[in-house]
Amino acid sequence: MKVATEKIINEVCKELGFQVVRAVNEGNVISFVRDDYHLLYRLEHNSLQMSLKVNEKNVTALIFPDPIMVNSQNKERIVRFINHMNWLTLAFGHFYVDTNNDIAYAIKIPDYIILNYIDEAKAQLFSTPIAFYNDMQIPLIKLSTNEWDSDIAIKYIDELYSNRFVCYDDYGVNLLNYIIGFKR
Repeated sequence: MKVATEKIINEVCKELGFQVVRAVNEGNVISFVRDDYHLLYRLEHNSLQMSLKVNEKNVTALIFPDPIMVNSQNKERIVRFINHMNWLTLAFGHFYVDTNNDIAYAIKIPDYIILNYIDEAKAQLFSTPIAFYNDMQIPLIKLSTNEWDSDIAIKYIDELYSNRFVCYDDYGVNLLNYIIGFKR
């Protein structure tokens, strides 16, 4: 199981450009990384961090955007939006706001999928969450900066998923503000 998972991770890192932060637990050196793998991935407007833990029966992954976007002023709006995303998604994983105020996507893939359905395992662990976070980038930024309420973010994502595009002008989105990174 560990060998098959390692193969998948190595392939995906090459294909998609993930940066790997390896855990080191040798001698007196104990890593700050508690998981088997910690990966970094750059989206257009922010980054994703991914932690993977490989067990005998499954692989568990947590994916979350960086920087942290949730605070006491926007938490309710963001939770409402990600609950809507959970309702829309047909995947193994789900979104939630964790105790560190990260917008986490959690997924657990059983060993039989890792061993027998490699392409599906790759998709569920990597491609699917990246696609969700890519679609959610602008709504999450707008929600986190208090520019949108959850109704606008939900309308945006519903339009995107219905039409496969959104007219940014309809939502007051000026992409020049986002080209250099997270708008503050």
